[in-house]
Amino acid sequence: PPGSPTSPSPSSSPTLTDFIPSLFEMTVAHADKNTAFVDITVGSLNATKVLAVAAPARITSPRSALITANIFDGVGNPVANVPVIFTVSPVGTVFPLEETLDSGGAPQFTDTNGQAFDTLRTRRPLGSLSKTVTVSATTANGIKGDIVVGID
Repeated sequence: PPGSPTSPSPSSSPTLTDFIPSLFEMTVAHADKNTAFVDITVGSLNATKVLAVAAPARITSPRSALITANIFDGVGNPVANVPVIFTVSPVGTVFPLEETLDSGGAPQFTDTNGQAFDTLRTRRPLGSLSKTVTVSATTANGIKGDIVVGID
């Protein structure tokens, strides 16, 4: 009806395809005699390696761990401003997934040291049987690093 309030439509979460990097080719010419072609890598296409680490590697108390994804280029330099998506999955099928990531699946961008961060939290009661989960960090160009985290 006219004049009645409307609900805003939900917005979709960003996906890795929203951050697709680019490769440009540039031609340099001087006095029509010399021509050179140079490939310039722009954005997160530079990322060639992801090293994921957890601190601590086994969650006891408190019930969380800081996950760090270290992003490197082809010669081992850290890469800044790379979008990283963190995900968590169970190891095996014995225990249900009781863990979440603070990012909620939103991209986390690397800092000038090539590091992106997320926090893994568990709702598993302290003193339960031990289990493990895998946290994956994936860049926009599909490079992935995994870390297995123990839960006590």
